[in-house]
Amino acid sequence: MSDFPDDSWALILGGSSGFGLATAQKLGETGMNLLIVHRDRRGAMKKIEPEFEKLRGLGVKLTTWNTDAISAESRDRVLGEIGEQLGDTGRIRVLLHSIAFGNLKLIAPEKTVARTAGPSLAKKLGVPPEALVAAADELFAEGEDGLHPLTTAPHYADRLLDEDDFGRTILSMGTSLLGWT
Repeated sequence: MSDFPDDSWALILGGSSGFGLATAQKLGETGMNLLIVHRDRRGAMKKIEPEFEKLRGLGVKLTTWNTDAISAESRDRVLGEIGEQLGDTGRIRVLLHSIAFGNLKLIAPEKTVARTAGPSLAKKLGVPPEALVAAADELFAEGEDGLHPLTTAPHYADRLLDEDDFGRTILSMGTSLLGWT
């Protein structure tokens, strides 16, 4: 039996992991329908889709959007689609702002260290080091974790944190709530 009327919905911004996904699970267990906005790489979806399937298995309605929640254009499009879906009787009873965005740029240049894992592993396997690094780069780009010692070293010298980066983080994790509300 549901704790909520059938026309009750939760809108969760940042609902593909962490607090957002945990909240979706709890609300879904009590019968609340779910609208989840998230932004994830294609490679990450292989871990996220099973979680969404678990939510669907609770017997609630679930709609998801993999889009940039801080883009005004995306927000307006999603809100329009939500309005159509809810119709005249549907109501958003819960709005959770759980957008997590942090910039991975450095605040200052870091000391360069030699990367020896890739060449050492390539030698041990009897493969060209370039082939090993290329394979690791490809897998890393597809979302495979833990390969950074084998991938091409990042070049941060021209990509350091600036005021715009801070502004985007503040917008993402804070003030974007105003536009959604």
